[in-house]
Amino acid sequence: MDKSTWDTKFGVIAVGGAGSNVLTDNAKSLPYIHRTIAIDTDPTALHDAVADIKLLVGANQANQTIPNTTLSITNIHQIIDAVSDLDIVFIVAGMGGVTGTSISSNIAEILQNHNIAGLAVAIMPFNFEGEKHKEIALNGVKTLTPHVNGVFQISNETFANTADKNHRTVPLLKHASLAFAQFYQCIINTSEKPGIVGIDFADVASFMSNDGNTAFGYGSATGENSIETAIQRAIDHPLLTQRQLPLASSALIAFEINNQNHPIMPIICHGFNVFRTQLPPDTVMFWCAIFNPEINHDFRVTIMLSGISDEN
Repeated sequence: MDKSTWDTKFGVIAVGGAGSNVLTDNAKSLPYIHRTIAIDTDPTALHDAVADIKLLVGANQANQTIPNTTLSITNIHQIIDAVSDLDIVFIVAGMGGVTGTSISSNIAEILQNHNIAGLAVAIMPFNFEGEKHKEIALNGVKTLTPHVNGVFQISNETFANTADKNHRTVPLLKHASLAFAQFYQCIINTSEKPGIVGIDFADVASFMSNDGNTAFGYGSATGENSIETAIQRAIDHPLLTQRQLPLASSALIAFEINNQNHPIMPIICHGFNVFRTQLPPDTVMFWCAIFNPEINHDFRVTIMLSGISDEN
């Protein structure tokens, strides 16, 4: 499809090594993408990244990177030029280190100042990296949050605790890439693809505007009771979990159906009611449903929660 025909122009900005790894894993398979941008302090890592535009930041006049990353005036203008024609930008960055933590909020502020919607995906550190890294990561998310429409955290530690011992199915460090791909796909499905029941990005932005944390999960199923099974698998996803449902002020559920021969609306309404019963009665609900012949199951369900109060 010609990029010029898309109603909404989506972009991805990958910040630092972790962000660039996620982008490189997904760059050739992200639908409706208008532009990808990799930003890093490491020229070697930046060279290996797969992106339409690559920006080296935090360099002195000798083009050597410096430890405390800041954006120069030149960097700021480069970023503005790269995003000026975009409508929605996903920022994906690792938190807890230098580059992603230091400049993600600066990039988000540039988007905010130019009325470009921003969605951030923050990759959080493993526990073995220590409390200091965790503290830095949480502070990075706190600084980033006011400048974007929503921040979704992807916890490496969560995947480490749930992956099979030999990581035979998915290598441990690839889980973040898969989670980002599904999050991106869900936003595209809700705001860009024509649906059986649709919502637009204004609804998504409203959903994510709540104070508190955010979470998402996804699941697929085929056969008897597949809609209930897909919903439960989404709820049980490592990045969501059942215990967060009663803590959220808003919830969004997106149904994908691969076969138009199903009696769609009765199944969707049943699935919606199954999910609704697991939430407090005052939870604000958003939902959508689309046909997607590309999925390998009868149904795929993505659930996003926002305004999650502190579990402690």
